[in-house]
Parts: sequence; C-alpha cells; structure tokens
Amino acid sequence: MVVGDPRAEIGEWEHLNIFTGNTETSFYTLPTTLSGNQLPMQPNHKASLTATYSTELEFGSLQLGSTLSYTGSRYPDIGNLDYWKMPAYSRWDLRGTWTSPSSAWTVTAYVQNVLDEIGLVEVLPEAPRTPGAAGMATLTEPRQFGVQIRWRPDF
Repeated sequence: MVVGDPRAEIGEWEHLNIFTGNTETSFYTLPTTLSGNQLPMQPNHKASLTATYSTELEFGSLQLGSTLSYTGSRYPDIGNLDYWKMPAYSRWDLRGTWTSPSSAWTVTAYVQNVLDEIGLVEVLPEAPRTPGAAGMATLTEPRQFGVQIRWRPDF
C-alpha cells in the first residue's frame, strides 16, 4: 500500500460490529505492486566530471580544478507518486590553488555552485501524503565564494 496514491484500488470488507450487532461495510486499500519503481532518493542517472590542471611557475605552482555534477530526478519514497517527484539538478564548482616555492604559503580561491542552481537534495513527505500536503526538504547550497590562506612556518 502506498499512502496517498491517487490510483490506489479500494476493496470492501463486510464485518459484524460487535458493539451494535449490525453488519457493516468497511473499505481498505488493496496491495500495490511496486516492482519497477525507483528506490527512494535514488536517481536513475547521476554523473560527475572533474578536470584538473597543474603547472609549475617561477613564483610557485598553480593548480586549477573544475567539477560538474548532475543528479537525475528521483522520488522520496517507494510509491513514486508524480506530485512528490524531485526534479533533476546540476552543479558546477571551480577551485584554484597557488603554492609558494617553499610551500610555506598556499592560497586557494573557489566558487561553489557557480550557476547558483538550487536543487532538492532530500524531501521528507509528511502523512497524509496527498497533493499539497506538507513536507520538509533540504536544498543544495547557494553560490558561495571563498578564499583560504594557509601559512606553514618552517621553525
């Protein structure tokens, strides 16, 4: 059974109400076949590509790097209900590091999520799982810039 499934089939059950002695009819959701559904939070496609370049300079060394990643659409639970489908998203990160000839100084500059694309990392639907129902979500981080300076003295 998938809670909130709009395609769910309903069965009837006739039973005796022991308090009133009357025959009553109750309804229940029939079992649902979930074979072929995506596992929760697992996209069918996920990929990452990283490229790096290193070179020696007169005044130290330089290393440049770029990572592009893609996470396909996915569902937060095994029911694969379309109204909870989490869209695919991409992310692009850049990083450059300069190291002094003595390796005492290192300066790194980076940009995470260059295109500032916000995606859903995780969704936790709350019961009842119906269209428009509340849920909690975790988003990807927005674009971030940074510089790190490291000094390793040689005592």
